[in-house]
Amino acid sequence: EYNQITGIAPGTFSGLVNLGSLSLYYNQITGIAPGTFSGLVNLGSLSLEYNQITGIAPGTFSGLVNLVRLSLDRNQAPGTFNDLASLTSLGLSYNQISTIVPGALRSCKLSASEAARSPPSRRTPSQTVQGRLTSLNLLENPMTNVSPADLGQVLQEQVQRPSELRVDLPSAYATQVLVTVAPEVQRLSRRVQDLESMLRW
Repeated sequence: EYNQITGIAPGTFSGLVNLGSLSLYYNQITGIAPGTFSGLVNLGSLSLEYNQITGIAPGTFSGLVNLVRLSLDRNQAPGTFNDLASLTSLGLSYNQISTIVPGALRSCKLSASEAARSPPSRRTPSQTVQGRLTSLNLLENPMTNVSPADLGQVLQEQVQRPSELRVDLPSAYATQVLVTVAPEVQRLSRRVQDLESMLRW
């Protein structure tokens, strides 16, 4: 961090197979090419906050089969994250996000039957982990082209462990999303509930 890095060439991190955490925040990175993080199969945490990333291309994070935490706060980085099967925490606050495409956060999940047939040592990268998001931060985004119904659909895609999912939403969406999403999402989003209480005051 704090290195004024403006770009990262694909293959920069090749050979670092045991790397578990990578911090690149507070730089001047404007884009990330697909394949940049290729080979980082044990990376669990990736921090890219406070850069100038303007978009995430499909395949940018492919191969990060064990990534559980991704922070892209304080960028301008809309994109899709459906190639991150083990992701549990995603930070996208302060990103100028105006729209969210249905399916943008849909992640792969290894079913119980597949797990029984495929022990961990024999699983393909897309089968490695069974995680779903437990934390999603969308605070301070304009969301001008996202209807509460569309946002509700995105949230419902992530409902696997209802009691664990935490969603941080712009305050203008708090009560509207509560109406449109499934009942289990209404109960599980602690941040939305907090915001609803604040609005009542």
